Amino acid sequence: MLFVIILAGVLFYKPYLRNKKFKVILHVVPITLELIRLALVYNTEYYMVSYLPFHLCIWGTYFLVLDLVFVDNKFIKSCLFYLFMTGAILALIFPDWGLLNKYSYVSMISWIIHAILVFIPIYMILNGEYKPKFLDIKYPLIFIIAILPVIKYLNLRFDANFFYINEPSHGSPLEIIYKYAPNYIMTLMLITAVVMALVYLVYRLINLVLTRGK
Repeated sequence: MLFVIILAGVLFYKPYLRNKKFKVILHVVPITLELIRLALVYNTEYYMVSYLPFHLCIWGTYFLVLDLVFVDNKFIKSCLFYLFMTGAILALIFPDWGLLNKYSYVSMISWIIHAILVFIPIYMILNGEYKPKFLDIKYPLIFIIAILPVIKYLNLRFDANFFYINEPSHGSPLEIIYKYAPNYIMTLMLITAVVMALVYLVYRLINLVLTRGK
């Protein structure tokens, strides 16, 4: 599945760059698929609270739409790159929807949504729409700090686990943090900041190699 995603990412780049309609469609597809999934499972025996659209990467689909409206907004683009792209990559490597039928429409929609959340920030960098800076990390951190009380309330209200702040997803590296960290949420935020710093470092290294290669 990861090979198919990488192949799709390569094939979609030129249409995304050259065709404005394709770009708009790609930005809107994730939130559309999420609404379709919610509509399909609602009032069925398969419906669970976890299908409510409040997970981290679903917030990323909202930001994709906002990016169409606020074209040059650094806050939105930095959140898409540092937070939602990184979260989507980890989700693709450690998919919690793998507990379901891997090829059900619910799972396939998850694969597509997370793949597009990875594609678009990379496309934005490749075509010069966004040039990451280290201090841009503050924007996704501000978003997390601002949204965390809301997520805590939603988790309490629906007995849910949005953002995995109550407990980690099964089989993910978050289980190590949950098991050994004295304060799970604070440690999670700290590691999130460190991971975003590493993402910037990787970006700089790749950019340096490509620049020297010219």
